Amino acid sequence: DTLPIVPKHILEKGEPDFNKHPFGRHPIGTGPYRFIRWDTGSQIVLERNDDYWGGPVAYPKRLVYEVVEEPYIAAQLLKKGEIDVVDGMSPIIWEHDLANTRSASRINEIVYPYPAYSYLGFNLRLPMFSDVRVRHAIDLLIPRDEIIDQVYLKKYANKTSGYDPPSSPSYNHDVAPTPYDLTLALQLLNEAGWKNDHGDGLLYKDGQPLSFTFLYPSGGTNAQKTAELMQESLRRSGVDMKLERLQFVQLIQRLDDWKFDATMLSWALDVNSDPSQLWDSSQADLKKSSNFIGYKNPVADKLIAEGRLEYDDEKRAVIYRQLQKVIHDDYPVCFLFNPHVILLVSKRFQNVKTFAPRPCFDITTWWVPRDRRKYGN
Repeated sequence: DTLPIVPKHILEKGEPDFNKHPFGRHPIGTGPYRFIRWDTGSQIVLERNDDYWGGPVAYPKRLVYEVVEEPYIAAQLLKKGEIDVVDGMSPIIWEHDLANTRSASRINEIVYPYPAYSYLGFNLRLPMFSDVRVRHAIDLLIPRDEIIDQVYLKKYANKTSGYDPPSSPSYNHDVAPTPYDLTLALQLLNEAGWKNDHGDGLLYKDGQPLSFTFLYPSGGTNAQKTAELMQESLRRSGVDMKLERLQFVQLIQRLDDWKFDATMLSWALDVNSDPSQLWDSSQADLKKSSNFIGYKNPVADKLIAEGRLEYDDEKRAVIYRQLQKVIHDDYPVCFLFNPHVILLVSKRFQNVKTFAPRPCFDITTWWVPRDRRKYGN
């Protein structure tokens, strides 16, 4: 329901694969902006469509999206006034490198809850993760409070226990986020046959250590620091989690091919979403599906099917709240945090507001007083 109208007269010609069609690099549409140029790895340029039905409705005449992979570089460009907007700035960079500088007086900080969650996902096809006690134990060993303190500076994230945002009626507030509990974690691992009996501090079963490689995306400080804190906590408990940092495209390729042990990603959803894409077992054996972890649970499948057939919003929300508990208690992933996103905007812009559904703001409604414009009318 979020796919916009696409031009049949263009897409029915040439390349049959929608994802490979030249239209993807040269889009046209019926919106308030026209596509002008896409310089790969550099920028995307849009221009206001003054022939938009009902007349021009967007204030900025031209939008230029700069491709900046490193957040520190984005911060420097913002500090110099060379860019006007950064969405999703690292809390550490904002508070330590920007907020107390002279440049910050020209910037508005807007913090808003984003309908997304981060998670540690297991490759459930691997024998070590087939035992729910192992998955539960690892979840118990994640130092969520420490991560929120050090990475999110105590205020830019909250712990979560499910895949829906807390603002969704489908979110089950009765399911508490997993606490840190070393004693229970070691008890579960010992029950599952993992023992600290080799003298090196690691847990072993059948002569093999409890060891796996954890993939996480490059391009930001949050993911790296979070991964390091989890690695340290697990290592103290006898679990050897090796870290591998990949560019996002490389990471997704590994997940698509099921060539991973565990990973950390974020997933964004609508306030009212369909959980089948992520959790239905029909997607578990399809490569490149969103259920790349290979999750299968007949109870979850039944609830998903019931929810998809229920037209009453409140009744469907009740079903999905039950589904959240089933998934949480099965530990196919470790639900981590809902982010509070930092949107930094030059004070030249007026009427900057945020709202719950993605993308959480509408840049077409922003405007700049004539005497503060840089680029003409």
